Amino acid sequence: MTFSATEAREHIASSADCMTDSLANLKRVTRKFPDTTPQFAGVVQDILRVREQLKQLEAKFKPDNITVAETNTNSPTYDLGATCQ
Repeated sequence: MTFSATEAREHIASSADCMTDSLANLKRVTRKFPDTTPQFAGVVQDILRVREQLKQLEAKFKPDNITVAETNTNSPTYDLGATCQ
């Protein structure tokens, strides 16, 4: 899949939101089953790190950071793969 800069930003934001939902679910599971899910602590930290990286990447695609060349009809596209659904 390819995206314009605006679509790329929206895709990245959606992915970060998906990770936020995943974090909330993992935290609920670890609170409910603390003895059987100790390994989730590392997973939660990894998700937090990746989510922060996505938010930083998203900022690069905000209109203030996109050049005129990227906003015209011949704008570059970005291959970002599949989204979390």
